[in-house]
Amino acid sequence: MPALFSVQEMQSRVSHLQEVMDERGMDCAIATSVHTSFYYTGFWFGYPYGRYAAAVIPKMGEPILIAPNMESRRARAFSWVKDVRAYSDEQSTSVQLINEVKKICHELGLVRGKIGIEKDVIPFGLYKGLRQSLPSASFEDISVAMMKQRLIKTQEEIAVARKGAEICRVAVRAGEDAIAEGATEVDVAIAAELKAAAEHVRVFPDIEFASGQARCKSGSRSLMGHTPASSKKLVKGEVIQFGTNHYALGYHHTLHRQRIIGPVPEDVKQRFDVRLEAALTAMDSIRPGILCSEIDRIAFRVFEKAGYVDFKGFGTGHSFGLFGPFWGREELGELRIYNDTPIEEGMILSVEPSLYFPDLGGLMTVDMVLVTRDGHEVLTDYPRELLSV
Repeated sequence: MPALFSVQEMQSRVSHLQEVMDERGMDCAIATSVHTSFYYTGFWFGYPYGRYAAAVIPKMGEPILIAPNMESRRARAFSWVKDVRAYSDEQSTSVQLINEVKKICHELGLVRGKIGIEKDVIPFGLYKGLRQSLPSASFEDISVAMMKQRLIKTQEEIAVARKGAEICRVAVRAGEDAIAEGATEVDVAIAAELKAAAEHVRVFPDIEFASGQARCKSGSRSLMGHTPASSKKLVKGEVIQFGTNHYALGYHHTLHRQRIIGPVPEDVKQRFDVRLEAALTAMDSIRPGILCSEIDRIAFRVFEKAGYVDFKGFGTGHSFGLFGPFWGREELGELRIYNDTPIEEGMILSVEPSLYFPDLGGLMTVDMVLVTRDGHEVLTDYPRELLSV
């Protein structure tokens, strides 16, 4: 079985959730999101193409995995779960999934049970259909408990993150080597992506490689958010933002840096150094017990002192782990002003305070930071300065 984690690790995750269910008087939980289903079963369904997969996790015993028939062989190959139920395309995917869940609940005697669901991400139509098909059951949100569990990484998850961070370092170095006047953003992104793919095969030989969406954007395009590389040519004197995003079965790793072709103008260096100070100050403050909101405030105060508050971009960072463009990330790990969640040992967070200047572009670097017992460890150690290439 190609697996990112051991069977013991997966069983431990399920046991932890079952303890929570027992405390809350729940008879089972239904994981309907891509990330949560994978977290407990090991089946990564990152390309659903309009179909659902789900895991029914009883209070006692092993989970039952539900997958579309065309993905069932892959589900059985990747998951540690023995009971895999496949549904066909004879009816709509939601109807088929609901029917399978109903059948399982009848088998387990849970049609009048208390069922935990992910209210933060479950599609409304699916939720409505489950309630209609199991009218005697009661439904309660368990998404926050699941999120808290995912937020604190196990030793196996940390080991994967270390490997992913190393792949990102190697890939970013390749992207940096591709930066040249007249080269396109795509040239830089592809150089990083190809290196990431080669390193992934070496580091994770049994795990599928998924495109990591290596990025490069320069000049005014760096003012845009999550923007893929384009045919725009790199110009001397423009700030270039580039980096790589690596995925291992949904586990996301990243590293982003900035460079400039030719000498670095003094005014550009001055503004970038303020942003760098905010990043380093925020990073140095990460430790167990400090609030996520306080990390954002620390970066904000650096910008405030420099008179750059009006140019501040988004929040200072966020959680890492199971994280992606459509399946989201852990809200409780956001380094944002509103989030007073205490930081705990085992969290993996990004640090990426940003400044956006209309006359210059976006200034940002991204690092992954592991929270340790006494402080933190930077997993993505690579030169952060605005260097000339």
